[in-house]
This record gives sequence, structure tokens and C-alpha cells, in this order.
Amino acid sequence: MERFDLVVIGGGNVAMDAARTAVRLNAKTVHVFTRNPDDYTALSEEITCAMQEGVRFRTLLSFLNIETDKENNNVSAVWLQPEIVGELNEAGLITTEHSEKYPYRFKCDMLIFGVGQRSDSEAFEKAGLPVNRGRIVADEYCQVEDTDGVFSGGDCVTGPSTAINAIAAGQVAAYNIDEYLGYHHKVEFNEQIPPALPNPCIPTGRMEIEEKDPFERRVNFDHVELPMTYEEAMRESGRCLRCDHYGCGAMEGGRVGC
Repeated sequence: MERFDLVVIGGGNVAMDAARTAVRLNAKTVHVFTRNPDDYTALSEEITCAMQEGVRFRTLLSFLNIETDKENNNVSAVWLQPEIVGELNEAGLITTEHSEKYPYRFKCDMLIFGVGQRSDSEAFEKAGLPVNRGRIVADEYCQVEDTDGVFSGGDCVTGPSTAINAIAAGQVAAYNIDEYLGYHHKVEFNEQIPPALPNPCIPTGRMEIEEKDPFERRVNFDHVELPMTYEEAMRESGRCLRCDHYGCGAMEGGRVGC
């Protein structure tokens, strides 16, 4: 593939995926631009790996407009506005404002908006439900704060997370809705769960998976992680996560998740 200069606008996992993929597609340069450091919502490991593979990161720049080639209408550059750090907002996050510097032109052949996704909570906020930074405010029982009879869970409460966490929240919400309605249904389960016992295991840290050298992994789409050795696998499988004690949510009359 012909080499190209790429600009990615955004700092989430989608942006990191796009940037790291472009490196593997023989991009000449890959630049990731965000307005402020708090816009980098991708996993820290993803950002570190992208830096190791040659992706360049710049903050305090806001996107203005796209410049196209008049002959074929392809992207030829983006215009960016320099920013300066402003006051912290109510959530303690950095805000920015336009600096006195003039906007400038940044040449590129391709542009990707890696702005990610979020729950559409605007309608719920207009209906009177408590919403904080686009997330519905609910407690560990999935009860919406100060709103009797309304329950919520999953990504619209926690933000982007795993499917298993959303499923767990759904189970907790369903159980507590049943309790709220006064049915008190019991889930049929014929196995006897013994009480949690004192943990005899020595706390052990999670195994750090070794990765290939950045200059090796950046030229192909092979797995970047190296498999565990026998010793590492045995050590990891011997860790105790106290599954007998900790759950994934809070149920009335049941164990409370940590």
C-alpha cells in the first residue's frame, strides 16, 4: 500500500485501534490530536503500546475544519486551533479555551474521527432522572438516585465496560425490581453454597504478559502478546480471587460486591 500521513482526532480505544492499524498498513506518520489530556480515555496500556509503535500524540489542539484538494476532493490537510489550559470543572477535569495563537494547517492524506461512543442519556435527563457527565446516577442496587421505582445498570451507568458487567447489572436490577414490586421470587438453585472461609492463600499479583518488540509487532497483524511459560501459567492459575466471597453487584439480602 502507498505510504500516507494520517491524523486521528480523539483519544479513546477507537482512536487507538485506528492509529495502531494505520501503523501496520505502512503509514508514513500517524498523529493523534486531542483537546486536553483528559480526552485520552483509552486504556493506558493501549496508549503506551501505540507510542512504542511510533504513533505521535499531541494535546491542547481542537479541530476546526478539513481542507480538500480542489482537483479530486481528497483530504489534503486539517486546520487546528491551539488551546490553553483553563479552570477545572465540577468533576475535577481539565477545561480548555482558545489561545491567542492563530490556527494552523497540518498536512495529511487521511483523517479519522475516532470519537468513540456514549449512551444517549439526554432524553432521560429531560425526564428528570439524575445524569452526571452523560451517565445515569444509580447505586449498587441499580436503583436510580432519588427516583423511586426506577432502576438502571450497564454502560449507561458505568460508562463503556464489558458485556459480562452489563449482564451482572441486569441480574441485580431484575432481582431488586422483583423485590421492589413485592413478589420476592426466589431463584431455584439446588446447590448448597458454603459460607466464605478465611483465605489461606498468600496474595499474589497478576501475571504480566510479555509482548513482542514494538518494531516486530508494528509490521503485521499477528498477536502482540507472547504465551505464558508453564511456570507463569501455574502461578496465575493458583491465584485466589475469593470468588466464594465477592460478587458483581448488590442484591437485597445477599452478598454485597466489592
